[in-house]
Amino acid sequence: MREILFKAKTEWDNVWVEGYYSDKNVIVFRENNKTTQRTIIPDTLSEYTGIKDQHEVKVFENDLTDYYLSRG
Repeated sequence: MREILFKAKTEWDNVWVEGYYSDKNVIVFRENNKTTQRTIIPDTLSEYTGIKDQHEVKVFENDLTDYYLSRG
């Protein structure tokens, strides 16, 4: 079962955060061992796809990725 996780930019400081989406454009996340919530910019909200890239970085919807095809 995949993790239901989101990322978005916060309105407060325009920084990307990963966490759990709450209603009314709020994301809840952990920061300095505290649970924090921030209002987000709605157009930046993306859901985790359940896939990680070759460097084990989580891939979210609308992420830009490169790929290479090799002829074997």
